Amino acid sequence: VELNTLPAMLQAANLYVLNWTIYDYYQKDVDPDEYLIYLRHGIRFIEWFNEPLNRSRIEELIEDLKEDQ
Repeated sequence: VELNTLPAMLQAANLYVLNWTIYDYYQKDVDPDEYLIYLRHGIRFIEWFNEPLNRSRIEELIEDLKEDQ
């Protein structure tokens, strides 16, 4: 069951980090360049994750892990 939720959990974790990045940026005195790195990383992950080939690779990895159990 846990492996089946892995793709959704990866997306949720990325959204959590993006939310933290934006929240901290507006609530604290932070280095904008540092937080731009965090923001770009999160956006690049979304773009990467939404590529069908990358998504299918993750799904294949999950299936391999299930077989090993």
